Amino acid sequence: MKFLSTLLLTVFCSDAFANPFLARNLAIQTDAAGTKITAIQLTGLLTSNLLTFAGTNTPGLETKIYRCPNSDAQPHDICLYAVVTNNTGQAIDAKQGFYFPDLRGLKAVTSPADETTLRMSTAVINPFEGAPFKQEYAGGLYQPYALRWIDFGGYASGLSVFQEAWGTEASATHARPSLVVERTIADPTSLRVAWKNNLPLAVNESWVSDYFLV
Repeated sequence: MKFLSTLLLTVFCSDAFANPFLARNLAIQTDAAGTKITAIQLTGLLTSNLLTFAGTNTPGLETKIYRCPNSDAQPHDICLYAVVTNNTGQAIDAKQGFYFPDLRGLKAVTSPADETTLRMSTAVINPFEGAPFKQEYAGGLYQPYALRWIDFGGYASGLSVFQEAWGTEASATHARPSLVVERTIADPTSLRVAWKNNLPLAVNESWVSDYFLV
């Protein structure tokens, strides 16, 4: 009952605090066929493209992003998924893992900045408060990232990201991701929010993500 009460309170508060940006704030670039996503821009939230995955920080780790062929996305949502291929020449172990999505350059949407919140299913933090930091929030039942969604923002605007994997258990190919939240000393006014997939990936092996609604 305690978990259910927390869940209901978190869901209702989430809707009240962070209204997702509508279609006019989302700009998407695709290939000629309109299926492969090359970049997404969220006006007012980011200083650079939301998704620019050409290996991220790991040379040879290729991430291609596509529109979902069928999903429950609403007209103002973008539904996407990724195919990650390990072309690094070395196996990636589960402890190292790999990231998708990996949102970099998020800016505070409130003034003062420390009133901007990041809401997970069982935790709420103010990521622009205090000193730069890096924290990994675990998934799984009763953990901060239990239900695979986040709301980032304030009372007026923000960003919601939903992973279409409600109620599913971990498997050999889809372990529950953890959520990495980071502000660096080099750029303390920008935030990184990344989904760490704690899975092994053999050389030349590909992995297909769940659908994500943005």
